[in-house]
Order: sequence, then C-alpha cells, then structure tokens
Amino acid sequence: MDKNIYDESNNYYIIINGPSRTNMQQHANTGDGVYTSTTSLNYQRLEEEKVNLLGRFRSPGSGQEWYGDEFAVVDDIDYTSKFDLSGMVPSDTVSYKVRFAARSASATRFYVHFDGREFSRSVGGVNLGSYESSFANDAIIQGNFVTADVIDQIRTTYPEANGINNRAWIDYLEINFWKQNQYTTGKALFIRDPRSVYLGKPTYSISGFPSGGMIWDISNPVLPAVQQFVAGSNVTFATSTNFISKPSEFIVFNPSTDALSPEYNGEVTNQNLHNIQRADLVVIYYDEFEAAALKLAEHRRTHSQLEVVAVPVSKVYQEFSGGSIDPTALRDFARMIYKRDQQFQYLLLIGDATYDYMNRSIDLPYHNFIPAFETEESLDPIRSFPSDDYFALLDDDEGGNLIGAIDIAVGRLPVASPEDANAIVDKIIYYDTNPLTLNDWRQRAIMVADDQDSNLHLNQADGLAEKIHQDHRQFNINKIYLDAYPQESTPGGDRYPDVNDDIDLNIKKGALTFTYLGHGGQNGITQERVLGINQAKSYDNINNLPLFITATCSFAGYDEPSFKTAG
Repeated sequence: MDKNIYDESNNYYIIINGPSRTNMQQHANTGDGVYTSTTSLNYQRLEEEKVNLLGRFRSPGSGQEWYGDEFAVVDDIDYTSKFDLSGMVPSDTVSYKVRFAARSASATRFYVHFDGREFSRSVGGVNLGSYESSFANDAIIQGNFVTADVIDQIRTTYPEANGINNRAWIDYLEINFWKQNQYTTGKALFIRDPRSVYLGKPTYSISGFPSGGMIWDISNPVLPAVQQFVAGSNVTFATSTNFISKPSEFIVFNPSTDALSPEYNGEVTNQNLHNIQRADLVVIYYDEFEAAALKLAEHRRTHSQLEVVAVPVSKVYQEFSGGSIDPTALRDFARMIYKRDQQFQYLLLIGDATYDYMNRSIDLPYHNFIPAFETEESLDPIRSFPSDDYFALLDDDEGGNLIGAIDIAVGRLPVASPEDANAIVDKIIYYDTNPLTLNDWRQRAIMVADDQDSNLHLNQADGLAEKIHQDHRQFNINKIYLDAYPQESTPGGDRYPDVNDDIDLNIKKGALTFTYLGHGGQNGITQERVLGINQAKSYDNINNLPLFITATCSFAGYDEPSFKTAG
C-alpha cells in the first residue's frame, strides 16, 4: 500500500478510569475446510522517500511525490536484500510493479530484472533548457510471470545514465508472490489466501508456530478477533467468516518478540470540538502562535461582529486524524461546521507550510506549522503547487484532486514565528481601525499586465479593468501594461525600469487593490524582474496598504522553506 505522506506514526489513546473495555471477540476453530491452505499471497513494497525532485534540482519544491535512489553515476542497483524472498513457492505467479522517473532530452528505457527475466519501459524526453517544462517524466512497469524456481535476485537498471543530463529515480518497487505459511522468529506472519473466494472455506496450516504465539483475524482491521486453533506438528484452524464475499486475513505473531514498542507522547487534555455548532469564522493556528491568533479572533468578534472559533491545530488532529498530522483533518473539521451552520463563511489558517511534510531535507528549516494540500503532480513546475482550496471544497463528493467549487473563503497567514504572527495581526488591526488609513486611496485600483503571449495577459487584465469601471465607477483604475513602456536590454536580460518606477509611485500613493496577470517567479513578477524582493522590502506605506491579487506562478509561494518569495 502507499505510504502515509504526512506522518510516520500512529497514535493510540489510553483512557484511565474510563468506560469498561470491550474484550476482543473469539473466533472458534470450525473444523475441516474444503481444502488445506499452506501458502499465502505475500505483498512487499520498497518505497524510500529521499528526494523531492523539484526541491532538490529546480526550486521551489512542490508536490506530494518523493523518490528514492538516483541512477546517474550508478546505472545498476541490486534490491534483493530489501525483500524477504524466503519461503517463496516456485512454479506460481509473481506480480510486479515498478514506478520511476527519468530525465533526458530524448526517450530512454528503464529496466527491472528478476533473475534472468528482464522487463522494461520507455519514457519520453523532456525539454532540458526550459525552466517551465516538466523536470522529468514518470512511468510504470508492471506485469506478472510464472517462475520455475525461487527468485534469487531483483535489480533495476538505467543503462543510459551518464551523470549529467540522463538520470532516473526509482519511486517504488512492489512484488506479489506465493509464500509458505511458515513463521520465523521476530517476524509476524500474514495469512492471505484469495483462492478461498472461489474454492470455499480453507483449513489453514502453519509451520514453525512459536510457543506462546497467537493468531488474530484482522479481516476487519478496526475490530480484530482472536482466532482459535489446533496445535500439532503444524498449527491448523478453519473459520467461516468472510471466506465467501472476500478472503479472510490473519496475523500469526509472538507477543513477546514481534510487537513494536510504543513511545509516550504525553497527556491529552479534555476537549470537544465536535460540540461546535455555530461559527462565521474559524481560525486554526499553530499552537505556538496562540497569542496572535486569539488577538485576531477577538478583533473579528468586536470589530467585524463575527462569531469566531479559534482552535489550535493540535486539537484538530486529536479529534479528526487520531493525533496524526494530516491536512484532511483540517478539512473534515471545516466540513463538520459547514454541514451544521449555513452562516459559516471564513476559514483562516495561521502558520507556514512546506512540501517537506516530514522534514526529510534536514538542511531545511521545519515549516510544517499548518500543512498545505500538495498536488499529486510533482514533476511539472506549473501544475505542481500547494493549495488551501482543499480546505474549502466541502460539498459531497468534493475535495479529491481539487475538483469542485470552493464553498467558503479560505486564507492563510504564512508565518513561521510568534514574532511574525504578532506583526501581521497588528498590521491587520491597524488597517481596520486606525483613522490614518481612511483616505481616498481606497478608491484607487492598480492593474498590471505582462507583455508577449499574443497579448493574452494584457487582454485579460484590460477586460477586468473595464468590468470594474462599469460595475464600480467610484474606482479610479491606473493601468500599468508592460507593452506600453520602453524595454531596455541589460547584461542581465531585458528590463522595464519605468514600470518599476510607476509601481513604486502607485504603491506609495496607495491603492485598494494591486492586480497582476502574467508570468512570475519566486524573485518577482514578469521575466523582466519587475517588483522584486528588494523592491518589496523597501515599502513602508503602513497607512495605505493594497491588497495584492496575482494570477501568476510561484510569486507568493509559501511551501518552499528554504526561500521567502517576493510575494
């Protein structure tokens, strides 16, 4: 199965002096089955999460996917030791699946080898010179074969690796094969026999059963049951549960040698978020930013007359994801209130985010304060991005792959320290309440459009400007369209110095909104370095702050912990 990309731990709760416990069910041994099952379908998957390719090679990083070993200087890697092939049943079907990504200017081929059997897949090339094109292409090799002997070696190869442009990375390698029902000390044994669906009830036979061992029926993993058995040279048992509709699943283990050791996390105080019935605004904040969050929540109650609920993200995890870090917990919490209260309108997240959920890149700062939803696409820099829309897709059958229309307004203060959180909250309150901010600048709007692209951005921006003029004639619109300004060539590339001058002038004058449509990056908008980081840092217009609205790429990205973008 796929790895949990958000958290590597499961959490368990122990209630002291709580309700009476429910004893585990006992499943009786029902005697002989239709046939004797001595083998199980074994599933093994190797997935090592080592590198986010965009983050490692073409910042900003983004997306859910991480890859394992790189094929660059090395073109052949042996993974035999990563799999337990003991007890494999020969002369039976082996299924395999390998996912990889390759970066090359032209089509190349990736291989997987099982002993003398070789399987491969060609994957197309990418544009190595384009920063906006896909960094690499991914592909899957999968199939099955019947082996006459036990597999002795599993390898993957990328013969065209040259250490420069031709590179490949493995995502995962999984295999299914039939294995003897033989227990080995220190390794729990899983019993799965899908043939029972069409052959009927089996009698399971297990060799090497440990002294003091147990068998649990885990067909329903949230309601396991103790399975009774008959001891002998081999342990045997049969059960009537689930063998017709779907195959049963069991685990054989020795409690004294096979159980993992838990770690104490701490005491959980009483809470009841499920009791919330009413909210106009919900504020979810990283626990250490509580002072700023509560200050803003109180401001919204008194200044905006909103019903506000402010909750630390740790409490959301406790009730909606079993204590594990998971953005879906935030969405489920918001959805619960959305289903109860038709007046629920706003969701605010206070805390920065990162594509590196588990801080695998130890040289990067930890910024997973309030997790963002990342796209599954992780190789294309245009289609790979974080999105808080996920938390606002709350109707039935919405949320998967960001499909749907957002049902509430959602925003984020991407702060990484209590000092940053307090500073931005103070700025918001100042904007709302200080009389010095109430002036005619709030009737000005700035509209900026990029050049080239057959006037696409210019036409879109001008269409918006005209619509604003028709619907809200009280606004004065100042248009800054790059094609209307002289372009200068410099050693560093083409530049629009007059555009930057006009933007500076208009920002200092003040405007209700600043809208930009066009190309952009972490360092600024447009390819001509308009509104860069130093320019943004130079502004000190606390009394006339514009709202920035941008339709561009990564200008205000917030999931790259190694870099603070211009936005």
